[in-house]
Amino acid sequence: MGRTRRKFSSAEKLKMVMAVIQDGKAVSDVAQENNLHPNMILNWKKESLENAAMIFVMYSLTMELLPSNPSLISFS
Repeated sequence: MGRTRRKFSSAEKLKMVMAVIQDGKAVSDVAQENNLHPNMILNWKKESLENAAMIFVMYSLTMELLPSNPSLISFS
């Protein structure tokens, strides 16, 4: 019988990617700690870097929609 596919939340993926980017950990070490193939983390890293600009686009659009009361916006 085959293995069941594990699913990782966005937060879990981000935590692993940030361990590589911010903490300077080796991809192979993070992959081994999480029982993953290193390519998975590399794919998530690539995807997150490609989509990083969307954070600023979404912020700009939000500010255009709610310019009079920015305190209503919470990005935490």
